[in-house]
Amino acid sequence: MGTELTDTIGSALRQWAALALTALAVGAQAQSPSTAPPPYAPLDVAGQAGRLAWWGDLDGLERLYTEVNQPGRYTTQGNVLLQDFRRRTDDVFSTPKDTGSAFMAEIDAMTLAWAEQRPMLPMVHWLRAQALINRGWEVRGSGLAKEVPQRAWAEFRSHLDGAVQHLVCTVAVSLLDSSAYRELIIAERGLDWDQRRIEQLAAAGLQRNPDDLGLWHQLVTGSLPKWGGSAALVDRTILRAAGQYRDRGDEIY
Repeated sequence: MGTELTDTIGSALRQWAALALTALAVGAQAQSPSTAPPPYAPLDVAGQAGRLAWWGDLDGLERLYTEVNQPGRYTTQGNVLLQDFRRRTDDVFSTPKDTGSAFMAEIDAMTLAWAEQRPMLPMVHWLRAQALINRGWEVRGSGLAKEVPQRAWAEFRSHLDGAVQHLVCTVAVSLLDSSAYRELIIAERGLDWDQRRIEQLAAAGLQRNPDDLGLWHQLVTGSLPKWGGSAALVDRTILRAAGQYRDRGDEIY
């Protein structure tokens, strides 16, 4: 896909996303972060999610995700179980093993099949977006921007645009889940969306699940100088997060 066509698609997706998110913001009900987390039996969420994702066990993933995707789901150490789930699926979906791009293509096909099989299940849509984003980064590589070939840039943007497009086209289902907002933020950062838009997405996601600290982590990441931020912006973002969860003391900071 040529650069001009990719840029045109990206521009259109930004407009669609803005309209969709505005509609969701009107209908969303604001919630407050939960207070000190209640006792909750620790689960090996990372281990379970990794095994289930590796074997493509969608039913098992759905059951586990339903259990952890709620406010107040912490381990006894204060870790958010939802983040453990997402980190592990992200790790599985971004591991090329010995097959490189062929492995990523299999993950792409599997998550697309999931989205087609369970279109009313929000989880499959953000997993689909997660797979596309990881495929884009596999193409781009981890080197400096100036080291990335133009063709790789075009493929990278195409995959990230695809992730945004999928979430926007399934907006009535996908954006009911705070995890979808996290994937949108990750995709947008790679597409050079501005920090203000990313903050709007994080705020909308926190309305879905006020204890989704992963959204705050994404805001802090976007505040780093690497992404056009500054040390002062990082500090302000961290202080904002800590102010939202006063009952949890210095843990959030």
